[in-house]
This record gives sequence, structure tokens and C-alpha cells, in this order.
Amino acid sequence: MGVKRRVHPETVVASDLEYLRGRSTTVVPANVPPFQDAVRLFGSNDRVNDFNLTRLKQLKEPVARVNAMSYGANAAMLHAASFEGIEQVAFFTIGAKVLLTHHVWVEHGLANGSEGIIRDIRYVEGMRPPGAQPACMLVDFPAYTGPPFFRYARTEVPLCVMTAQCSYGGHVYSRMGFPLRLAYALTNHKAQGMTFPRPVIDFGECEFAQGVSFVALSRVRTSDSLAIEPFPDDRLTALGQTKRVQAM
Repeated sequence: MGVKRRVHPETVVASDLEYLRGRSTTVVPANVPPFQDAVRLFGSNDRVNDFNLTRLKQLKEPVARVNAMSYGANAAMLHAASFEGIEQVAFFTIGAKVLLTHHVWVEHGLANGSEGIIRDIRYVEGMRPPGAQPACMLVDFPAYTGPPFFRYARTEVPLCVMTAQCSYGGHVYSRMGFPLRLAYALTNHKAQGMTFPRPVIDFGECEFAQGVSFVALSRVRTSDSLAIEPFPDDRLTALGQTKRVQAM
């Protein structure tokens, strides 16, 4: 069973509506296993940031505020997407689930989108937050297959800051920071190209771009492996006017 797009846009039919309603979190609770720790897919960055920070605080560990260094007039105002996912300001803690935002060592499993867990945040000797910035982070990437950096933790990888560049209007900008982002929640758009075992989807109040709701639905392996936050019938109609979804 899966969810996939027809080759041309149509309206949502009754069977589609029945399927979507049947996966509502009022029917499939999102706060109990197996969805309790599932990734959330939201329609807006604000919802993503709020959820990620909430989950971060629930770890009850000291939270590190990590400030990237941006170079060029107003470079700090540019979106992270311009710098391979490096955020101007990011928050991390030990035990946090993260995604790699840059191809570091693709042939050994360290690619954009690789999932990991922060095991430690290291600082230069004698330096500590809030004033100090991390020197490196030790991240456990289960998919890492390269030579071990540590004898008893073969999938732990030390990540240091990297520099990414972009150009606009003939000017070159750069940002130096960690190629990581929290992985508890993503936007539907950012999830494009990824597959999740059991996502919880929130379509939001409207389509921010053509087809983003279909992107969210197509990120699941099987149709009985997702939950959908409740949304009004007129939102279902709007969904049907963009891309038809069908339980196959």
C-alpha cells in the first residue's frame, strides 16, 4: 500500500477523503508508540522551529546556542538554504536528533539528510558557553561505514565547522558554521527526496506552494505508516485542486 500522485491534477475523490480522515491523529494518536518519536512535517518554518525547540528542551540538557560567522553585507540575513543548510543561529544539545545538511563523505554514509544523534559538544579547553562556541560536535551516524574515529564508538563522527558560499548580484557571501539541523520536524518542502518510516503530517492552513502537500504524503513508505493532524474539509478541497492523492 502506498500514496502516489496521478499523472495529471484532479479533484480529491471520496475514497481519498476517507483515507485521509482515517489517518487523522484523532484516530491514530500521535503521542503514543509507534508515532511518539516520529518526525513531524509542517507547512511552515515557524511551526518547525517551535516543535524542534520544544523537543530540545524536553531532553533536559544544557542547550548550546551556536552562532555562525557570516561574511558580506547583510549575509547574516540570508536563508540557510543559501549556505548548504547552515543556520545563522542554531540550538543543539547532547542527545538531540539531527540531520546532516551537507555531503561530507557520501561513499561512507555521510550525505545531506543523514540522520544522527549528538553524543557530545566539545569546546576549546578553558572555554564554556554561553560566551564560547563549540569547537566540534561528536555525532553518532548509524549509517556511517567509514574507518572508525573512536575504538568503542565506530559510528561516531567528529564534526567541525565548515564554510559555504553563495553569490547574489555579483557579490559573494560566505557563512561558517556546523552543517547540522534539528531533525524532530521539517517543512513539507524540505522533506522532498526523503523517506520516513512513520511521519506525522500537518498540512497547515493553505498550500504555500503547488504540490507541497503531495510531497508530504509521498514521504511515507506505506499508507498505514503515517498520521495526519486534523484539518477542515475546505483544506481537503484545496488539496484536491492541486495534486490528486490516492491510496494504492
